[in-house]
Amino acid sequence: MKISRAWLRHKNSISANSCHPVLKDFHQWLQANQSRIPKDSLTYDAIRYALNQWPILTGYCEEDGRLYISNALAENAIRPFAVGRRNWLFA
Repeated sequence: MKISRAWLRHKNSISANSCHPVLKDFHQWLQANQSRIPKDSLTYDAIRYALNQWPILTGYCEEDGRLYISNALAENAIRPFAVGRRNWLFA
């Protein structure tokens, strides 16, 4: 399936208006709360992981619109095989 350039530009403008502010606020929250959490807690590990993976997390916003944050399309594509595998086990 070929995606038109106009659709990618439209998706980029939607992404810039909706996801960028939310991710910016989330990043600020992570940075502000990292020092408030005990370093031996799982929450601290999760915050540190999110900050370390930040370029990857925000990569779908920075690209030209071809990347999606959701993997629903991939999951729907492999669902018949996963369900079939379970059913074939008992056939």
